[in-house]
Amino acid sequence: MNDKIKVGIVGSKFAADFHAFSYRRNPAVEIAAAAAIDNLEPFARKWAIPRTYANYADMLAQEDLDLVSVCVPNFLHHDVVLTAASHGKHVFCEKPLATTVSDAREMVAACRKAGVLLFYGEDWVFAPALRRTEEIIREGGLGKVLYVKAKECHNGTHSPFAKAKKSCGGGCLIHLAIHPLGWILHLLGNGGKNQVVEVFGKCNGGLQDNYVHKDNGGEDFALGILKFANGEHALIEGNYIT
Repeated sequence: MNDKIKVGIVGSKFAADFHAFSYRRNPAVEIAAAAAIDNLEPFARKWAIPRTYANYADMLAQEDLDLVSVCVPNFLHHDVVLTAASHGKHVFCEKPLATTVSDAREMVAACRKAGVLLFYGEDWVFAPALRRTEEIIREGGLGKVLYVKAKECHNGTHSPFAKAKKSCGGGCLIHLAIHPLGWILHLLGNGGKNQVVEVFGKCNGGLQDNYVHKDNGGEDFALGILKFANGEHALIEGNYIT
């Protein structure tokens, strides 16, 4: 009897490689199939994936999958997740969840209605150093947390999709600062009980308004300040400069 979790991966590039690498290290998981419009065969050979599809909808309709990994550019997350939910598949979606709030809400509602799990894959939440940070805080090692500062920065995106505002959903705020934002909400949010009550943000405007990356449609520098209901403050930063 094969009781492994059967996974289908949608995508074949940067994020898909990380997902496949992790699945291959887990004996409880079987990568059953993959779907992508390019780089599909090299990706499948690299990770010994037995079946491939040029159209993700065909994979979702034909494969007996327990879980779907969504590893495509940001603007495609919405449609893939809705299709997966309609076929009764649980979903592991890369960050950011969607490019608009309305799309994200529709994705959550569709998965809830279909009775499937929607897992938002924020890797900072599972980073060993940050998990240890949470333990120290919960053990009382730092006292009451008043302020958290976190950032994700590098000198430019690796993806052509991330340079276009329409396909990315923005610039470095949604593409990079989403990491510290996700972790801080996890750290301070108390399962949604400690809500953000005030937000201040500042970013440059993309293209010629950017500091360095004049060909990026989205911003290359962004800051956000959050205030939580319990009084904590957080500063997040994302940039393509440092």
